Amino acid sequence: MDWSDLQYFIALAEEGSVRTAAQKLKVSHSTISRRISALESDLGVRLFDRLPSGYQLTEEGQSILADVADIKSRVNNLELRISGQDDRLCGPLRVTMPDIVACQALMPYIVSFTQDYPDIELDIIATSERLSLDQREADIAIRITDKPPENMVGRRVGVFRRANYVSKDYLNKIPLDKLGEQACWIGWDDDIAFPDWVKTSAYPDIPALHNFPDALLQVSAVKEGLGIAMMPCFIADQEPNLVRVPDDRSEDAYELWLFTHQDLRHSSKVKAFMAAMVEAFQQLEPLLQGQTYQHPEA
Repeated sequence: MDWSDLQYFIALAEEGSVRTAAQKLKVSHSTISRRISALESDLGVRLFDRLPSGYQLTEEGQSILADVADIKSRVNNLELRISGQDDRLCGPLRVTMPDIVACQALMPYIVSFTQDYPDIELDIIATSERLSLDQREADIAIRITDKPPENMVGRRVGVFRRANYVSKDYLNKIPLDKLGEQACWIGWDDDIAFPDWVKTSAYPDIPALHNFPDALLQVSAVKEGLGIAMMPCFIADQEPNLVRVPDDRSEDAYELWLFTHQDLRHSSKVKAFMAAMVEAFQQLEPLLQGQTYQHPEA
């Protein structure tokens, strides 16, 4: 048995699809299929039924999965202990963070870090999915959350505020004093026109239309004049054609947290990156707090 095939087996068992398993492991579809076939050949059993709906574990596959998952856990724990003792400022470092934080706030600081530490190879995973630090899916996580995991080592690095935005062109079509009567909210992922966030908003009587469940999609939709959107100030305040309504007020939205696994807290490259990000968030505080916004009449 080639033990490296086990990671392909686990990924396919978890995802049920060659395509998604390949995306997770960052390999080709053919690699997943080839390695699974090799593993089945080595073991002399069929691990998956190939169905039109995807790959489904056979009884033999299910019985093996529990043992393989235990092996993976032991290997991950060993890697964490070894990585946590690494004093070298070189090698790969996997960091996960939401795409809006990476693209709209941190990218200049990430680039600066790579210049200061050219031997550290960053693998930035820009996603809002909660990748597991226990399972070594990432070494460091930056997350938007008010409930950070208790078993991780880290700190709160900021609180970002949000406000309501429309485009200047939208206000030319619907005057400010008529927005509450004629405009519409751009919906997130709600199935009703008046979800709770609309009812408690500055415009509780106008409906939320369409589904745009992503902050960058919301920005694009507002810029094109689709309606009003409630967005983070650190994104929308950087768009010169967007205006806060009904006035310049903003409100606290969510906390930003930076953390790593407790076994990696002594790793030199982990400490270096976390220290750089703490400094970055300190410099970004005015933007996160919505203090850089300038009223169009100013």
